[in-house]
Amino acid sequence: MSRLVRWIFALLAGTACVLGGISLSMLVADRQLTKPSKDFAFAADLLEHDGYGALARLIGGARSEVLISARQLTSRAVLDALKAASDRGITVRIILDPGSNPDPAASALGFLMQNHVGRVLISSRPLYDQFAVIDRETIVTTAAPWSAVAARDLASIVLLRHRGAGAIMRKHFDILAGDARPAHG
Repeated sequence: MSRLVRWIFALLAGTACVLGGISLSMLVADRQLTKPSKDFAFAADLLEHDGYGALARLIGGARSEVLISARQLTSRAVLDALKAASDRGITVRIILDPGSNPDPAASALGFLMQNHVGRVLISSRPLYDQFAVIDRETIVTTAAPWSAVAARDLASIVLLRHRGAGAIMRKHFDILAGDARPAHG
């Protein structure tokens, strides 16, 4: 991982405590992200404060591309937003964890496959972090799985908007995708 990415994530982790009382959902909806410079914006919140709703709205506002890497993806708001983005012609690519999504009929994989939502891949190795890259500049990341159960846990969600960091995370996604296999329903 490059020094820039490590520095950015260390900065974000430190600011999560400061911003914890501000709803990420409100920040996204009101476009009031903290902006230390004109090219960089971030926000952090707890998942229980409508973090998945904020992620769904960001996906809903995508103009060209949504990339998702997720250990577990069962948040209905996020799944519906991915389907809507795909239906609008947005490029959607998703990498799922091999152990958390084994049965297409009983998991997010089934929903994605049945609804023809983008290109779905299964990672060859376990995925330990969840992240989205939207329009090559907005990164959303959590340590918790993207599930209804995790939304009640005390976990953080972090949003970062920066073209350079987005390009780095897109390259990271492409590395993961190169090591994954196509999902089959």
